[in-house]
Amino acid sequence: MYTLLVAGIFLTTLTTAYEANRKCEPNRAALCKNLYNSTRFPNFVKHRSQVDAIIELNQYKQLIDIECAPHLRLFLCSVLMPMCTMLEENILPCRSLCEESKAGCETVLLNFVGLPWPDRLKCDQFPVSGSGQVCVENKNAQPNKKTWVDPNKRSKMTEKEKAILICSKGQKIRFRKIVHENKNCKRHISQETIRKKCDGEHTCEFTLKDLTNERGQGKGCRPGKIGSASIKYQCYKDKPPKQIHLKYRQDAFLLCKSANRRINILKVQYRDEKAADTCITPNAFCSVTQSCTGKQNCALYSDNSFIPSPCKNLKPKLIVDYECEKTLPDEKVVQDFWENIELKCPAGKLLNIVRAEYIGSLCSSKNIHCAVNLYCKKKQNCILKNSDQRAVQCKDERSKVSIRYACT
Repeated sequence: MYTLLVAGIFLTTLTTAYEANRKCEPNRAALCKNLYNSTRFPNFVKHRSQVDAIIELNQYKQLIDIECAPHLRLFLCSVLMPMCTMLEENILPCRSLCEESKAGCETVLLNFVGLPWPDRLKCDQFPVSGSGQVCVENKNAQPNKKTWVDPNKRSKMTEKEKAILICSKGQKIRFRKIVHENKNCKRHISQETIRKKCDGEHTCEFTLKDLTNERGQGKGCRPGKIGSASIKYQCYKDKPPKQIHLKYRQDAFLLCKSANRRINILKVQYRDEKAADTCITPNAFCSVTQSCTGKQNCALYSDNSFIPSPCKNLKPKLIVDYECEKTLPDEKVVQDFWENIELKCPAGKLLNIVRAEYIGSLCSSKNIHCAVNLYCKKKQNCILKNSDQRAVQCKDERSKVSIRYACT
């Protein structure tokens, strides 16, 4: 026998003979290998083989890479690649591990990929730590201090909380009001700061500390002295997106008729017509985004060799939602090698990535736009060499990156 430690929990697994009886198999998922050595199926979401589980796990690789939640990898591996132990039932992640992952990554999914937190990963279906059922947890997890704010209601928040504003699909944020308890914090400055950051977005998050860096705030409006504030926002309906349907090996042409508008990909999904299933995948979204986002027109071809499909059916239909949005004022273009690129905005403005791509190289098909957008969007400055995006970096030393962006 041997003992294995996973995120603060000691679990005893049996010998090879026992594992054979329990149908344990070597863990072949690269994302989970250094967590534990063996797994067994079916898993929590009814995958019956590692092949199916690894396909789904890989859809979340970019979320894991950007570390939107520190233990997202442990959570996903516990769900999709369950550890094989002496226990009869698979060990699920604790609810606290799920809630930590959701709190950190749900806004990223909504904001950058247009996807909600998956129903199959809802946290209320996982056991509570200490309830008598063994579960995988992170013993060092910090209490969740994020506050989800409902629209159309006045909500109170404190300096120690992070407010998260979210509108449902097809709606965008319009920030209305903030009233500070501390009168040294100037309401009109805070309101304008939040509007610049949040208006027109599907989701947005901020802390009261973020507002103290703005010029004009009183000397008494500083971290530790801010106190509380009440906030209110609304969600308004956006124009319905354009949508195209492509059958397997069919092509389509996306076009924005006006020269001052460009394509913005909102959602990408595959539909298996026989099973009436819909497959939504960040990988497919990033492939289509790389081909079209930031362009006035682009061509798409629905082929699994070009766009990765998570559907088992070999000939699924591809469905793409997109919009033609206005070009941003004062757009800039930077072209240089990856390690030399630094994007900067003046005080009070944040980066908005219009398009990122490799130019003049064999790496032009790499999904670099998603990676740069995830790392740089909504920051005042961004240095690519500091990002951990090895998956999209080109090994061709002659390859340059082109990034078009604006400060808004």
